[in-house]
Amino acid sequence: MPKTGTDDDNLLLIQSPHQVDDINSAFYSRFPYPWRPQAFDFVADPDLHVRLLNQNLGDWNLETIPQNPRIWVAGCGTNQAIYTALRFPRGEIVGSDLSPKSLELCSQTANELKLTNLRLAQESINDVAYSDYFDYAICTGVIHHNAEPQTALRKLARAIKPSGVIELMVYNRFHRVEAAAFQKAVRLLCVPNGGVPKSDEELQLARQIIAAFPVKNHLYDLLQRLRRRPEAAIADVLIQPVECSYTVESLAELAAECGLEMLSPCLNEWDRANASYRWHVEFGDPDLQGMYDALADVPRWQFTNLMLQERSPMLWFYFRRTDSGCARRSQRDINAGFLNTVFERVNTERGCYLLQAGGFYSRSDKTVPFPTTVPREEAASVYQALDGKTPMKDILAALHLPLDFGSTVGYRSHLATSAFPFMTAVRHQ
Repeated sequence: MPKTGTDDDNLLLIQSPHQVDDINSAFYSRFPYPWRPQAFDFVADPDLHVRLLNQNLGDWNLETIPQNPRIWVAGCGTNQAIYTALRFPRGEIVGSDLSPKSLELCSQTANELKLTNLRLAQESINDVAYSDYFDYAICTGVIHHNAEPQTALRKLARAIKPSGVIELMVYNRFHRVEAAAFQKAVRLLCVPNGGVPKSDEELQLARQIIAAFPVKNHLYDLLQRLRRRPEAAIADVLIQPVECSYTVESLAELAAECGLEMLSPCLNEWDRANASYRWHVEFGDPDLQGMYDALADVPRWQFTNLMLQERSPMLWFYFRRTDSGCARRSQRDINAGFLNTVFERVNTERGCYLLQAGGFYSRSDKTVPFPTTVPREEAASVYQALDGKTPMKDILAALHLPLDFGSTVGYRSHLATSAFPFMTAVRHQ
């Protein structure tokens, strides 16, 4: 693990792990993250997102996460707890954050949306006393802003029930080369003789560099993408004072150190938008494909991470405690269950709360059918063939579609996940 005060990651400003909470609290109070969106969506079916979450985990019996889950959003920022409360209206949601400003904005939004299933708390993940309480914990983009991420991850592991699940995202090392280099470089100009820079001075300098940077390289491309982004986005990417990053291998090692095992990738809206969500590589060489597909899950994901580098997905995975008492489902096990399961199409409505000119949210009278899009490529023909009676393997066979490992991962990813919410399980054969 990285040591404080070294250049292994971006920890040069850190003198002790306990100092980090104060640094992050001040940073995200100055730059509350993320900014308020134009709309918050919700669906009419109150159980849909629990069913999809179970399917994300490869549980086709839909039993791992209960219908009325206790959920902890650890490091909730300004709105992640809001999204969670809307997705799981039958759940008991706790949103924790260090930043009083972020919690103030989150509370304001919760009141405007009249949410009754959300409780907010100003607290550090490093200090909480939760134990065997939550069915599901969400912690995305948080623990990598600690000098000792394992301390926070151990708290998360302790907070969930033995049967619970953690959704965790940390920085992919290959995604952060340019941003981490910029963060360190800007401090050389801001405080050339060392010391702790002021956030506003760093932000001003970052904007100057964005406007004037002459070299057309990867860093130039990053800066151009940020050029018109909100202030909070620029600050979070370019001047965040504490940052670690990982590969699949080092993340799996960190998890094991904290009593956790890696279950499955979590498809997310950012990877989906970038078309970089697949943890499976298709080779033209059958022998090479066979060698790759035969790898165990974590080594295969690590191979993918190393080979795709900046085009690999985000390090966004589900984890479970190693003392859960349940055998881990491999991706092959999950594929087998998927092929033996009967599915039906998702059929509900989507509504939304819109941000008004006065800076507050109000519920729109309009609803639209959900899902709002249709599946693409081969997944579309599978979707059209669903009848609520026929197991998936028989549908694929009737359509003369391949049932190999990679293809099956593709079907379930593009049809039966929260990122592509087109069908839910009826029963397990």
